[in-house]
Amino acid sequence: MSKYCFNLFLEANGVKDRLVIVGDNHRLQEIIPQIVKSYEILPFSHSSDSLSVGSVFDIEKLKDIILQKKANCVLLAVDPGLEENLVKIIFSNLPLNLNYIDFNDLYEFITKKVPLDGLDEKWFLERVSRPEDGLEQIIKRFFDVVLSLIGLVLFLVCLPFIALAIKFESNGNIFFTQERVGKNGKLFSIRKFRTMKEDIGQNKEIWREINKDNITRVGKILRSLHLDELPQALSILKGDLSFIGPRPEWAQLAKIFEKEIPFYKQRYLVKPGLFGWAQINFPASKSVNEAREKFEYDLYYIKNHSLLLDAEIILKAVKLFLW
Repeated sequence: MSKYCFNLFLEANGVKDRLVIVGDNHRLQEIIPQIVKSYEILPFSHSSDSLSVGSVFDIEKLKDIILQKKANCVLLAVDPGLEENLVKIIFSNLPLNLNYIDFNDLYEFITKKVPLDGLDEKWFLERVSRPEDGLEQIIKRFFDVVLSLIGLVLFLVCLPFIALAIKFESNGNIFFTQERVGKNGKLFSIRKFRTMKEDIGQNKEIWREINKDNITRVGKILRSLHLDELPQALSILKGDLSFIGPRPEWAQLAKIFEKEIPFYKQRYLVKPGLFGWAQINFPASKSVNEAREKFEYDLYYIKNHSLLLDAEIILKAVKLFLW
């Protein structure tokens, strides 16, 4: 990613690399506004048919534009099924001293999420598979324990007041308990202060959050201040949960997502957390499609997780809480 950071430096000094975009896909238009901030895009018109398998791609036209306009970057934004054929043509006809940009890498750098399109087992072996850093895990666990102890103190202080408020407004349990999926697919129970009306089907209705009328008045206050999360300090202390990581999914929903979303089980490679990268970048999902996009943010964290990224998540979470 250092080359993209360098481009941001050039942009700040009024200098832009000249970029030729080869191909098109449904995600390209999403990041065009960000691309033009760092690159001068050179016009290169070509039909989608010219990129199909078995067709003749006008490589000479591309070569002329690169030489005449002095382009120094080429972005390959073609479908994965066509990329191999196109790469062979470009490799045989264009100089290697150009900056060839992988679309997925650029998309990830700009959007801070990993596109699921075109991912395969090889991608996970090359980009995600790595041994855990022992020192990093020790440091992270140390902070988890310290923060969970602080959370438990706050929990004990707030418990009588929150319990009275919940019971005063509605009948039912003070706590909401649900089975979630943790690291390596291990099941564990989380407990939160109840913020919704209690009913028999509360652990059967899949998209219960869609109906905002289910949230009580006390629940709205607890959620806005994140006080409903205080009981989870015990899960962090036990080690089922970390302070930072992908939010653990309800076991019933996880079964659906595992069937409908490619590679969803890879979400269990890291310990789930109270606050996650997806959580601060995307609202609560209310459909499988939204859960798919949210998973793309989780993949970004799984691929790039570090203490530095955890610190960034904490700062952004604090900013969201204050504003």
